[in-house]
Parts: sequence; C-alpha cells; structure tokens
Amino acid sequence: MNLKFQSNKLFYLENIEKSSELKIELIEPFINQLMIHGKKNGAYKIFFSVLEHINNIMKKEDPFSIYELAIHNATPNVLPKIKTPYSFILREPHMSKNRQAIRWILEEARKPLQKKEKPLYQKIAEELLKAYLKKGQAVSKKIEADLIASKKDQLDQLI
Repeated sequence: MNLKFQSNKLFYLENIEKSSELKIELIEPFINQLMIHGKKNGAYKIFFSVLEHINNIMKKEDPFSIYELAIHNATPNVLPKIKTPYSFILREPHMSKNRQAIRWILEEARKPLQKKEKPLYQKIAEELLKAYLKKGQAVSKKIEADLIASKKDQLDQLI
C-alpha cells in the first residue's frame, strides 16, 4: 500500500486514517513504542519529523515505502520465545514480529552515541535508513534471532 508523501501533516493523518491496514500493522505500534509518559501527540510529531528527514535525504523515493521496507527488513522470520520449564519454541503472530523489529530500531536509536547528541528524530531516521539498506543493528539482531530459531528447530528434529 503506497501513500504519497507531502509536507502537510494533515495530509498524513487523513491518509493514515484511510489506510487502516498500514496504520494498524506498522504506524500505531511504532508510535506506541516511541511514546514516552503517555504523550501520543509528541510521538506523532517525532514520527512525522522522521518522515520529513527521510524525505530530505532520499528525495526520489516515498518515505512511507522506505519506512515499510525498513520494518520488513528488520522483522524476524521466526520469533523464538523459549518457555522456561520445557524449552519450547513458540512462534509469535505477524504483528508481534513487526513490534519486535520496531523495538529493535528504537532501541538502537535511543542509545547515546557521543557527547554531541543528535535529535531523536534524526537518529531514528538514520536507523530506519540503515534497516532499509539491510545494514543496521536491527537487521543483525534479526539474523541472530533467525539463526537461534533454526538451530533450535534442528535440535528438535533430532530428538
């Protein structure tokens, strides 16, 4: 689902409301993870600042599609959840996997890098662009999670 990006924030909100699938699966979990102390309007402002920053860097491509692909690239194929007593692997539904990718991206963006701190929206935009190019820490965590799940599946098949 492609949305056209314009600099008018009201346009974003109208298009997000129309495309409820994109909102439910990708945008709302991102904003809920980004939200601090229940300030959802602040989280929306940061989210739209991230999209504007991505638009300034990658002018030829739509920021919504970049955001969508970045989340897709960081989403693990199988999300291993180990249950303590019997070491079972439970596969989570698709929405939880998206939330895990969002959590990884925001976790890396919130880490303090140097003394000269960039604004949060710039760090999030950079992390999303790294995930879009399949290079960031979130993508490496995805690969690690997939390796752990595949090793656990191989052990379960042997037993």
